[in-house]
Amino acid sequence: MPAQDRVEALRAALAAAEATPEPSLRASLLTALIPYLTADRGADAQQRALAAANAVRSPEMRVELLARLIPHLPPDDRKTVPRQALAVAVTVYRDEWRVLALVQIAPHLPADLRTQAMSRPEDEWQAQVLAAFAPHLPASSLPHALATATATAISDPYWRGVALVEIAPHRPAGLLGEALAAAAALAEPAGP
Repeated sequence: MPAQDRVEALRAALAAAEATPEPSLRASLLTALIPYLTADRGADAQQRALAAANAVRSPEMRVELLARLIPHLPPDDRKTVPRQALAVAVTVYRDEWRVLALVQIAPHLPADLRTQAMSRPEDEWQAQVLAAFAPHLPASSLPHALATATATAISDPYWRGVALVEIAPHRPAGLLGEALAAAAALAEPAGP
């Protein structure tokens, strides 16, 4: 496509996105356009997308939109918006939807908020949150994640095993023995 045609197509797409009355669709469209816009138009689209995402009533949808938008935001907003998204995510009523919301924002949370976010769900949901957060945890947080996976925080042996399997590839070498011992304990038959 010739450069001038591309500019016109982007201008038309941006106008259509901004004219979309439904906030979640408007936020999605603007977020999708940001990488193709010039710096000044992109900055404006970022702020409009953020405002549209924040206007969405459903906390699950708002977190999803914020998670998609975060990588396109300027550095200052990339520090504040994940905190905002976490505050919204923990208000999600249903466990499985809350876990999905936490998983969506996991890559964008600063280290100090990851532990807070991981401490919310229970059992199978805790295992899924640990699995999602493991690649994003600093090595210093992995012992805590491993302890959570092996402790009674996850009472169901199946889900405890899921958490261990997901954490294992990200663990420091010193934790291998601990992870293997915990996995072996899962294989032992329960007492009478």
